[in-house]
Amino acid sequence: MGRTKRKRKKKRENERNDWTVVINLQKTMKVKCGNIRVGHFKETGRGIRCTRNIEKGDTLIALPLRNLITPDSTSKVFSLLKGYDRHPQLDLSVLLIYESHLDRDSEYYCYLSTLPESYSNLFFCTAREADLLPNSLKKLLTEQKKKVESLFEKLVYCLNDSKCPHCGMTMSKLARDKFIWAWFTVNTRSVYYEDEEHNKLMALAPLLDMFNHSSEAQTDMSIDFNNQLYILKTNVGFKKDTQAYINYGSHSNLTLLLEYGFILPVNPYDEVKFTFEEIVDCVKQYSHKYGSISKLKYNFILSNRLNQNLVKTLDEFSWNMNSLIYVLIAEDENLGILQSKTYSSELTRTEQQITNTIKEALVQNKLQILKDELSEMEHLKNCTESFRLAKEFVKTNMAILQKNLT
Repeated sequence: MGRTKRKRKKKRENERNDWTVVINLQKTMKVKCGNIRVGHFKETGRGIRCTRNIEKGDTLIALPLRNLITPDSTSKVFSLLKGYDRHPQLDLSVLLIYESHLDRDSEYYCYLSTLPESYSNLFFCTAREADLLPNSLKKLLTEQKKKVESLFEKLVYCLNDSKCPHCGMTMSKLARDKFIWAWFTVNTRSVYYEDEEHNKLMALAPLLDMFNHSSEAQTDMSIDFNNQLYILKTNVGFKKDTQAYINYGSHSNLTLLLEYGFILPVNPYDEVKFTFEEIVDCVKQYSHKYGSISKLKYNFILSNRLNQNLVKTLDEFSWNMNSLIYVLIAEDENLGILQSKTYSSELTRTEQQITNTIKEALVQNKLQILKDELSEMEHLKNCTESFRLAKEFVKTNMAILQKNLT
């Protein structure tokens, strides 16, 4: 059997296995999905395949509210927690850990069978891989690990010597890996909605969580309280046998990598961040006469928050970045002139030329840093999917920097 045929056979087997699991879940939930079914796709792996043409305005899924999994305060597991401050994401994580421990005795067994066993968020890089990450990613990874570890320790403390009502095991022996799996399951798959009293609720949504994300997808969510349905409609059409996508939000690739474990090859919400210090240093390198920032300029920068949102997108530099560079090179120390020129963007030809030169230097500096970081990362072979995505993230940042250079 040739490689292509083997791949096709494996794909069909994967689709059959997934579809069997989903059918069991649908029967349990008593939900009909006539226009969609689970499928496997080259770009995303598992996703939702259209069984017919889906038009703009069509309903993708209407999920009974009773099927949403919310942190139920009556669950036995919460009675075991002492001194526990309720938090929706942690609640759902605890519920997942307990229900997966029950295995076939869990009322959510069919849903649990559809969940991934592992994730590819940046969090799951090995220690060796983490050492090779760019400093900006390394910092965010460290912060996320501290947060998750703190929550795990808090949970173990609250469980104390409580016994599992199912098997009698001491609950404080909870495995760290199991908690991390549950936390990221909730982090990557939960939805928010408001009940009739306008309370904001967090929930796991079986079937709905099998839709993949696209920045081009446009969806409207609504709650039909009369029929108790969570309804998702599409504002774009999908052809038969193609993948139906939803939109998780206006997320950059950085957010997608950290929170969801994937990136998009082209993302209209993507951006490359610059620090205030990077820009100040580059301006100083352009000319020593910009070597110091006057108190008036510094206060103006802070009061107008020009030290924030310093980014380049696929199409342009942020207004803050352009404005900050102008303020740093401005000859005038008159507050009125600084304010007028900053908010009108009416720069002289010389000021515009200097600004463009500095922006190009910033881009070239950042590009060189990214090239060096990527070169170090490429030395590591047989890496995790998380680290592979981190490398792709660096490449997408380089593509953003290289587009529309002035």
